[in-house]
Amino acid sequence: MSKIPIIIKREYTTRVRSRVFIIVTFLMPLILAGFTFVPILIIKYGGDVDKIAVIDQSKMFEGKLKDQDKVVFGFYNAPYDSMKKHYAAKGFSGVLFIPSSFKPENPTGIEYFSNDQLGLSTEATITNQLTDVVTRLRLERVNVTPEIIDQLSKQIELKTIIGAQAGNTGAAAAVGYVAGFLLYFLLIIYGTQVMRGVLEEKSSRIAEVIVSSVKPFELMLGKIIGIGLLGLTQFAVWIGMGFIAITVLHSMVGDASDLQQLQSMQGMNSQPGLVHAVSILNQSLDTLPLGLIIFGTIFYFLGGFFLYASVFAALGAASGDEGDQSLTFIATMPIIVSFFLALNAMNAPNSQLSIITSLIPFCSPIVMTARLAYHPPTWQIILSMILLVFGFLLMVWVAAKIYRTGILMYGKKNSLGEMIKWVRY
Repeated sequence: MSKIPIIIKREYTTRVRSRVFIIVTFLMPLILAGFTFVPILIIKYGGDVDKIAVIDQSKMFEGKLKDQDKVVFGFYNAPYDSMKKHYAAKGFSGVLFIPSSFKPENPTGIEYFSNDQLGLSTEATITNQLTDVVTRLRLERVNVTPEIIDQLSKQIELKTIIGAQAGNTGAAAAVGYVAGFLLYFLLIIYGTQVMRGVLEEKSSRIAEVIVSSVKPFELMLGKIIGIGLLGLTQFAVWIGMGFIAITVLHSMVGDASDLQQLQSMQGMNSQPGLVHAVSILNQSLDTLPLGLIIFGTIFYFLGGFFLYASVFAALGAASGDEGDQSLTFIATMPIIVSFFLALNAMNAPNSQLSIITSLIPFCSPIVMTARLAYHPPTWQIILSMILLVFGFLLMVWVAAKIYRTGILMYGKKNSLGEMIKWVRY
């Protein structure tokens, strides 16, 4: 009777109950969620409203500076020197002074006075609003009407159609990066766990006792499947917590206008930030093949894990008692290279390099996962999955032949040439 189910149960239960697994599984997503939620909560609900007293001697900005949640403007005709002394008593945070000599063609001379240092987001809001007004004034000087200015200010919206479906490059890139990085992280973590487990059993000579009643192939396969189920459990927990996080984040930041306002408060108007990424996902989740992404990510995790875990198990069995760092590098290097190839796939998902590497079993778990959000052709996905299945079956067979010889060899580090000889036995 096969002892594989017993080994699977042992490998899974001993690790799933460990303190490290519980902490990493539940605490790490909470830490990541904290890095996401806390800045948004602080930006949206933290801090006081800055009331700015505006003395506009040029009469160019009156009524054109718009109040926001955290910044309010109040226009006064009082002398600048007098307001600098009494602004705090009037309930203002500072004084914005625009001299009568101010010219849109040479926008200098504007001052902000306060006894307190100006905040970054408040300064960005004031600067952006002043810049917008000056831009409009310059256009009006050359006889451009306000209606034309509004039309010129509208951003072009590019609607992407992929076959008969809508698409969104920003959302696809965000999801592809997260999925690719997640698999990169999990393959290295759980692959090295397999290798570490083999080394521990080998160095403690427990392997000698185990293989007296269990075939080396059953021991290796049971260890790989048990740790793979452990990774799948962690993966499922993270996906569930991720959906909860997206739902909570959506309810926190509200609609697109709220997101844009938050982004402005962050001082990120000219560059994409966290809030901008959330805005893209909130508006574009319906354009993503979520079912394919979830199924494909799980499939490629399992296929990639079996392939790389076999390599790690074989190298662990062939290593000396303390392990061989050069052999470990052989297993991890393809994973690292695959992650950089995935970054290229997000930039050029249909390039020849992306297509070829998404079909190679050692690269496809990460590269194809990053491409799934870009609606790759069905035949490429099916071919990639078939090649991955054949790849990990071949790798399990090769690893088993190395494992059965190397697991009982002590005292020396074996070369790749010797391992090739073991495969040919």
